[in-house]
Amino acid sequence: DLKVSAGIQITWVNDEEVEHYVNTETHPAHTYFPAQNSRVLKQGESFSTTLDKSGIYPYHCSAHADVMTGNILVQ
Repeated sequence: DLKVSAGIQITWVNDEEVEHYVNTETHPAHTYFPAQNSRVLKQGESFSTTLDKSGIYPYHCSAHADVMTGNILVQ
């Protein structure tokens, strides 16, 4: 979980050999905040989004949704 100020850009970087995704809730619809949905991220690739509004932004990796989850609190 992460707490940030509104207007900040968040970047995820895949440092692993397996593919990952950054997706908003809920799985598998990913409709909570569509701008937070990445394409597949291979090793060394990154994905960024800017969170302009206060709130909680839940996310997960679609390929590993049972263990890779988090929340971003935007103030």
